Amino acid sequence: MNIDVKDITKQFGSFSALKNVSLDIKSGELMALLGPSGSGKTTLLRIIAGLEWPDAGQVFFDGRDVLSMTVRSRNVGFVFQHYALFKHMSVFDNVAFGLRVRKEKVSEADIKARVDKLLDLVHIAWLADRYPSQLSGGQRQRVALARALAIEPSVLLLDEPFGALDSKVRKDLRRWLRRLHDELHVTSILVTHDQEEALEVADRVVVMGNGQIEQVGTPAEIYDDPATAFVHDFIGETVMLPVHVQSGAIELNSHGLKLDARGAPEGPANFYARPDDFRITSLNDTHLRGRVKGVRRFGSIRRLDVEIDSKNGVAMIETSFPTGFEPTVGDEIGLYPERYRVFSAPHKN
Repeated sequence: MNIDVKDITKQFGSFSALKNVSLDIKSGELMALLGPSGSGKTTLLRIIAGLEWPDAGQVFFDGRDVLSMTVRSRNVGFVFQHYALFKHMSVFDNVAFGLRVRKEKVSEADIKARVDKLLDLVHIAWLADRYPSQLSGGQRQRVALARALAIEPSVLLLDEPFGALDSKVRKDLRRWLRRLHDELHVTSILVTHDQEEALEVADRVVVMGNGQIEQVGTPAEIYDDPATAFVHDFIGETVMLPVHVQSGAIELNSHGLKLDARGAPEGPANFYARPDDFRITSLNDTHLRGRVKGVRRFGSIRRLDVEIDSKNGVAMIETSFPTGFEPTVGDEIGLYPERYRVFSAPHKN
């Protein structure tokens, strides 16, 4: 099922939840809508589902305008963060519910075969006779997913499905969800504010901010080639330094390290890099010079806090350091940014 979202706008009073949003979701794709709270991702998901109506724009399923269609007629499966299971029903009956209330009557024999298959697929067949109160959070979410899949949806919509679970269970379930999607190939949209979840699970990621789409791309494209300052700042860890662009170059520190401005226009700008983008070098005037202010080791991650003199005063850079290099607080070191981005600084009112 291909989904085309065209120029969707949605207002809640004076608040613009979505501003002319357009998006193409390919058949069989697992797409993640990623962004902070208030970015518009859940509103967009609910409009696709038919639970909200836009003020303007269109939504097409395989070329068919669905805005006039009910949720049921759109044939979508919806998985919520807080499960929404029927407490008085067993696991089996929760999964069977959607089949039993369909207009097209399904025999109990066919329902049993379908539910048994789904419970086996999501690895909870042994829990068929239990009730939601007897299940863990992860088990309840598997039941909710099996119930959504029972009606054989054309589109599967997941709204922060793992948000209420602890970190270990969340990691296990998102990997399981990716494997399940690879088996079923149902067009799926996952809403999340967890960037690690989106980058691990999705075929493509839509980064949203302030009711607009900032970037659409594969996880690698989003992380390695952020299109805007918002994306760079939101995805992964970021080092940001205020700089000034002049004659196509930026002067990054008081020692005169000049770097290509990467097409940024003249004037105030911000320099962005990841902690892993800096190479530690010997001290010389062609590199950033700094003093180690902190050394942190946690697991395989090794980080330095380095204070440098910039054109705008003292600045702090966080960077990784390799095994075998043993810095101490107070050491002077050189740094060179091997990868970086430059974006124009926003205008101050």
